[in-house]
This record gives sequence, C-alpha cells and structure tokens, in this order.
Amino acid sequence: MVASTQEFSAALAAALEGVRALEPQADPLPALAVLTAALRPRNSREAASRIRWLELLRHLEQDPATRLALREALLRFFAARRQVAFFSESGLLPNSGFFSEAARILAHKLLPEPRDRGDLRSCIRELFPSARDAAWITAMSDDERHAFWRLLRLSGSENAPALQQFITQLLDAALVLSHRICSMGLEPELARVYPRLREPGVESPFIALNAELLDLVDGIRHTLLGDEERDHGGHVFVLLE
Repeated sequence: MVASTQEFSAALAAALEGVRALEPQADPLPALAVLTAALRPRNSREAASRIRWLELLRHLEQDPATRLALREALLRFFAARRQVAFFSESGLLPNSGFFSEAARILAHKLLPEPRDRGDLRSCIRELFPSARDAAWITAMSDDERHAFWRLLRLSGSENAPALQQFITQLLDAALVLSHRICSMGLEPELARVYPRLREPGVESPFIALNAELLDLVDGIRHTLLGDEERDHGGHVFVLLE
C-alpha cells in the first residue's frame, strides 16, 4: 500500500511538472493525458479515486504556480477545440431511427473514426480512453469535482482571447440545447398528453424558456464585448424547473 501511494505521488508530481513545462504555443493535450493517467486508480473503488483526487487538490492549493499553469493549459485546450457538439449532444438520443443508428454503431466498431484533434469529443476520448474511467470519476462527489474548478478559476485568466472563445462556445451550446428543448416541447404528442399546452392564452413554457435564454445569452455577449453589464437574472432557472 505504501509503495502504491509513493508510486502515485511520484506519477502525479511528474505529470504536474509536465504541465508547468508546457510552452505557451504547445498543445496541452499530451500533458493533460499524462495527468489523467496518473489520476486513474488501478481499480474503481471509491476510496482509491477520492485519495488521488484530494491529493491533486492539495497540490493545487499549496502551489500557486502549478495551479496557474494547469488553468492556462486547460483554457488553451478548450479554446482550441470545437466544443458545441460535446456540450449539446453528449448523452442525448439522436434523431435517427433505430436501424440507421444501429448500422452507424456497427460501422463505427468495424472502422473507427479517425481522431480529430480539433474536436473536443475526440480529445476527451483520448484523455479518458478506458470504459472504466466513468466509474472513478463519478465515485467523487459533486463538491469534490467543483472544488477543482473553483481552485482553477478559469475566469481569472489573462488570456482574454482563449477565455472569450471558451465562453462563446458554451453560449452557442446553450442555445442549441434551448432550441432542441423548444422543438421537443412543441411536438403534437406532448400536447396530446398535456392538453393545457393547447389552451388559448396559455404561453408555452418551452417557448418562454427559449426566449429567456436568448435574452440571457445576448446580455452575456454584450458584457464580453465591454458594453454595460446587464442583469443576468435567474428567471431562466425558474423556467427550467
């Protein structure tokens, strides 16, 4: 057990050193892949996962230089990739039929798609290549995962172009999701099982959500351009509920 702990500590230290040594123009993906490999436990037990993750948080808390280097590496990693499909399609059922989707999956198994270093989905598969990765990641609580992002504080980066590119793609993904939700909310089948949506004078909550999110995204974009900051109210979250 002691040897295993020492081995992990050495691997983590080497991975973080690789992140610190990154050149400003270098692709952070290989260094980040080494870091995720160091964090990956030999088994998916909750204790092993949490120990490694908490050790990473301790390193970041105690070493501002490493924290800054990792923040900038992650920001460059996200900004250099196409993110919209990852955030707006991952985990959602496709619109294609059963047989066409089954044929696509079978074809993909026989002839895997080439890796696209410009697509976030492809890069995430490179960072987490094992089917067991989901187990050790979800073994950690939301608070423990959120603590990582709070420590990094991406919004504090001085790399304004990368930060704006990252935020812009997040906003685009939010709009794509909103349009999809609105479209599903207008399906005749939903109106059949929830007749109140067809009553005169009753505003569709799906249309209202889409309109509210459009206004919210527009306000955030104006803020990014340096205009007067608008009130990014929480009404959109009320509509989501």
